[in-house]
Amino acid sequence: MSESLKPLLREDADEFERALLGSAADEELPPPGARDRAMAALGLSPTPPGGPRGPASTSASAPSGMLAGLVLAATLGAGSAVIAVSWGSSDATDDARTGATAPSNESAAENAHGGATVSGEHVAPPSSAPSPHVAETPAPTITPNALPNARPERATAVPSARRAPEHAPRAPEHARAESLPRDRAYDDALTRETLLVDEARRAVASGDPTRALGLLDAHARDFSPAAFALDADVLRIEALERAGRTADADRLAQAFLVRHVEGSYARRVQAVRDRIRAASAADLR
Repeated sequence: MSESLKPLLREDADEFERALLGSAADEELPPPGARDRAMAALGLSPTPPGGPRGPASTSASAPSGMLAGLVLAATLGAGSAVIAVSWGSSDATDDARTGATAPSNESAAENAHGGATVSGEHVAPPSSAPSPHVAETPAPTITPNALPNARPERATAVPSARRAPEHAPRAPEHARAESLPRDRAYDDALTRETLLVDEARRAVASGDPTRALGLLDAHARDFSPAAFALDADVLRIEALERAGRTADADRLAQAFLVRHVEGSYARRVQAVRDRIRAASAADLR
């Protein structure tokens, strides 16, 4: 075997490649008699052993060189064929692995369009079953009247413990109608009495006891019972003193102090009595 082909046995070759290279190594040397048959086929007679060494031997050496060249060319051709077969088998193995692991572009395109190819047959994608039609329920309509009231209703008043029983007799309608004018009349009377007493007080303070006594007489006649009875009694005592009727003033003052011993009114009436006594004592001197 040629030395240039020996490294091929040390490459990554499978059993078939190694067997092919081994058979080439066994056939490197021609079998016995191959040289004579090759030269006979070329029309050359082999040189007998022990023959003359001259020009004939020189011409005979040329066919020998040609035979050696043919053998070398055949050997190189066999090596080239082995290398080509090795490369072809390696490429076929790689293509088989790639085809087993990665799908082809055509199959990927068919899968993208919804179909698949299995063993040359086109398999249609499973059709999705139509979903049953579901009737759409309309959304409920909300009106302002349906909304709950934001403001809570006022709670019913709890009946008071002092509430009159249901069976108690009610006042007649005409009696309640009459009570309204009476209340209004009372307010009017109170207002008129207040104005009358205030006017009598201003008359006493201004030094007009006669007018004050006339107003107080009208008060006693129109208002009985009176709301300002105490005020009217004190003003009358003071008006009598200033009018010079000291005996009447002292008599009313003494009766007033019996009923009202303490208070601002009692002090005012006691002051009137003190002035009357002082004046009487001065007259006696």
